Amino acid sequence: MNLFSKALSVLAISSFLILGSGCQSQPVVESYYVNESGELIAVYDNGSETNLGEVSLDTGYFGSQVETIEINEDGYYVINGITTTISAVDVFTVSFLTNSNTTIEPQRIKDGYPVIKPTDPEKTGYSFEGWYFNDEKWVFNSNIVRSDMTLEANWNANQYHISFNSNGGTSFDPVTVTFDEEVSLPTPTKNLYTFVGWFYNDSHIQSGKWALALDIQLDARWVRTSYLITFDSAGGSSVPAISVPSFSIVNSLPIPTRFEHVFLGWFHNDNLVETPFEFTEGNMTFVARWKGLTESFEFSLSNSAATITKYIGTDSIVNVPSTIGGGYPVTTIGSEAFINNNSITSITFPLSAVNFEFKAIFQCNNLQEMTLSGSANITLKYLFGNDLALVPTSLKTIRFAEGSSTYSGEIFDGLSGSFLYTIYLPASLKTTPVDAFYQCPNIWKCFVPEGITALGSRTFCSCDNLVYLDLPSTLVSIGMNCIINNGSLKYLIIPASVTSVGHAGLAAVESVILFEATSTTLSSSVFSIYEDEMAIFYGFQQIKETTSFIYALCQVGSVKQAIIISLLDGATAPSTYPTELDGYPVTYNHIV
Repeated sequence: MNLFSKALSVLAISSFLILGSGCQSQPVVESYYVNESGELIAVYDNGSETNLGEVSLDTGYFGSQVETIEINEDGYYVINGITTTISAVDVFTVSFLTNSNTTIEPQRIKDGYPVIKPTDPEKTGYSFEGWYFNDEKWVFNSNIVRSDMTLEANWNANQYHISFNSNGGTSFDPVTVTFDEEVSLPTPTKNLYTFVGWFYNDSHIQSGKWALALDIQLDARWVRTSYLITFDSAGGSSVPAISVPSFSIVNSLPIPTRFEHVFLGWFHNDNLVETPFEFTEGNMTFVARWKGLTESFEFSLSNSAATITKYIGTDSIVNVPSTIGGGYPVTTIGSEAFINNNSITSITFPLSAVNFEFKAIFQCNNLQEMTLSGSANITLKYLFGNDLALVPTSLKTIRFAEGSSTYSGEIFDGLSGSFLYTIYLPASLKTTPVDAFYQCPNIWKCFVPEGITALGSRTFCSCDNLVYLDLPSTLVSIGMNCIINNGSLKYLIIPASVTSVGHAGLAAVESVILFEATSTTLSSSVFSIYEDEMAIFYGFQQIKETTSFIYALCQVGSVKQAIIISLLDGATAPSTYPTELDGYPVTYNHIV
């Protein structure tokens, strides 16, 4: 029989470990051969032999000589490179239970051999501690396999640090949290604001099992606290309460009706409530005051409708009734119905009044404000006598009556650009008409009320003298080319509620654009091709002013910035501008 190579000797020792009892006094295999019966025989150093089993091969294939012998991964002898059916050692399956998304393939390990240590698995929010078998930690360089088994991964939950940016609310110290454990986030307070929640990268983070595997800063978001204004109509029609955010502008109030009475206005603590007014805080109740019709108007009846022929009252604030003479709707204002009355400063016409005769309002030289139905097919010039010299220069405010189904800038047709007005739109029409004020040079300021949800395409396109546009928190959509080519518009605040803007809808190149939201998913096409040259900022909080200029405060996360927008009317530019305002660093100056 042939002697084995060094490698074969190692295999013989391995075979000994399998066949022997493990004691050093046991004989050692020196060689192997295949007998005439085709059986594999092991020969020990003491001369004894052991029959290991039938080879099940033609012994003539390699005769009785065993030149090489090894044990394959499945535990069978391989003689001279040929696998036999003789089992040399048991082979077991070692599986790995990772308790994570990581998958590790099972290993086939021979009896008495160690497991090959796999790459450590990974699990979000956890650190891998080790492998365990029967609740004992597995030691790869010493533990050996004796049966099929499963090694189970053990994990330690990581800890993370949370800091809080309350954005002007209650301050909180940072906290340490453990992944997958319950976390109760604090609730800050801020005067005149309601807490919306904690946010991280626009994701709302709430109390519960902690699922963020990183150290983070949470930013508080707020909405202005809303209060109720209730109405006591004092015998008139019922008026529902309205919800008003703190520190917001109330542009208009609902107008009640009362049979054969003229509405004089809403009063609070015996003071007339004039709109617009800045609402601060607290619930309020407004009380209506009335005046009998016959004391103020002369009228005629025809075809089930009434025409106001003359105002005979003495009030400075005049509310024309919607019905008169026993319930006839007022549809027409007669020629010179309001004539030579310099005491009148405000006239409100009802929604039903859509017909105005020539010079319906004539020589009311102190008139400051007027409310008209948006369906009235008239021009201001016609109302006052079709002569620019007769249009009172004191008239500065035009309101479109609630319930108007349309309105447009055509009311200003024939007026030169020197006639500038502040206009108030009705909340009853939820979408502004397309092209409503397209290329209208007579709008100076416009207040879009709460309740409007969409601005139609080109609503405020090319309004050369528009300096201020107030948008509501209910606005969702802005149409194509809606606010473009407005060279006088100083700034524009985009409410956080806006989610849709048409092409070039916000291409107000000359203006400072202030988003209430801390970021936007709007396409860059909303700015047309001008985005890189526009002044666009996020996280708008407040407009403020010094003695000479207007500025905005913005904050995104912990980053604060003050934006200098424009000089106040008639103000002289300061020799130097501040580098900080209200603790916010000045990062942009639109004046210089």
